Amino acid sequence: LLGERDIFHMIALYDEAIKFADEKIGLFLREVRDIGLSENTIIIFTSEHGDMFGKHGRFMRGGPLRGTFYDDVLHIPLIIKLPKISFKRLDGLVSHVDILPSLLDFLGLKSQHNLSGKSLIPLILQNKEVNPYVFAGSEFTPSQDNIYFFKKTRVDAVRSKQWKLIQETIFDSAMHQAMLDQTVELYDIVNDKEELNNLKDEKQDALRSLQQSLNMWLRDMGK
Repeated sequence: LLGERDIFHMIALYDEAIKFADEKIGLFLREVRDIGLSENTIIIFTSEHGDMFGKHGRFMRGGPLRGTFYDDVLHIPLIIKLPKISFKRLDGLVSHVDILPSLLDFLGLKSQHNLSGKSLIPLILQNKEVNPYVFAGSEFTPSQDNIYFFKKTRVDAVRSKQWKLIQETIFDSAMHQAMLDQTVELYDIVNDKEELNNLKDEKQDALRSLQQSLNMWLRDMGK
């Protein structure tokens, strides 16, 4: 029911929030510099998710009701400032789960736990890839008195440097795990950055390869 003017207004509010956050982060970084901590402090900036504004008929972030795992939501900023490391822009695939192992590695500390992520230090220092794939998943159970949608849903995604698979599953109810419906989307994100052309029927080899990797990850997650 949203028109173009409504969407324009939503985007304007979103841009305003980004500008506000940018100003506050600038104040924080200036304070770090002014008290003399810039050269011996690790600073990490990232975000939880992006938002959709009408693409594929979807709005806001992944999770509510059906959700979405297009790059508008999943491709988020990650800036890591390490002492004595010069600025560089890297093109490797990374996830939030890689941040903690990276910090421990940089500080020379060992973890007593089996961490899911990988250290990004080889990527940062030697431009060496650490992740052939990255994954994302979200499960949502709406209230049973929701008049619009009350099925349990799960959306999973895996991507390589070229391909992106999004798999969305609807279960028969909030209480049962029997699959009611499933949609599969495959995108060539090198040539289709906006994820508009679903190639699941044309690129079967890429689809099977990504599904195999995704299924292995889901098994590790206990799904």
